[in-house]
Amino acid sequence: MKYNIRKKTLLKTIFIEEVEKYLIRAIVVGVILIVLVQTFFLQDPMQLYMSFSEKLNQEVTDFDRQYPEARATSGQVAAFSTVTIRLENFSSLQKAKLLINDSVVADFRDKQVTVRVNPHDVLSIDGSYYTHRLVFKIVSASKNVAQPKTGRMVEVYKNQVSLDPVDVSESH
Repeated sequence: MKYNIRKKTLLKTIFIEEVEKYLIRAIVVGVILIVLVQTFFLQDPMQLYMSFSEKLNQEVTDFDRQYPEARATSGQVAAFSTVTIRLENFSSLQKAKLLINDSVVADFRDKQVTVRVNPHDVLSIDGSYYTHRLVFKIVSASKNVAQPKTGRMVEVYKNQVSLDPVDVSESH
């Protein structure tokens, strides 16, 4: 009988030690999982989808509007033909748009806009949002840009006005 009691006690001890060993392992794995899950929760999922500049501003960047000089250019004539247009009778008009080939590339919130142009691009100014006359002036153009001419005044009244197609000459 003593032998059976000792055997039962030994079996209980072995059973308890085995359960304890697996219980400790389960607790350690559980703590590791909790730490990992909490680490994932600390990460903002939107950061995966936002570029560096968008993270700084927390807004989507309209690349063509903010960086018109980065427009793709054709390698036919000059790679760096630019035209600068200035709003003459107001200091800022956010809803007045500059279009190149019917695509909005800039607005006149900063009064003056410089854009890179390619041969045969059609520049348009859309002032249809406003109910008063808007006056724009082509204040500068690259030396190789023959059309539109520097100094030309453009008046827009509740509509969209297109300028002559851009003419780039190779001689300059």
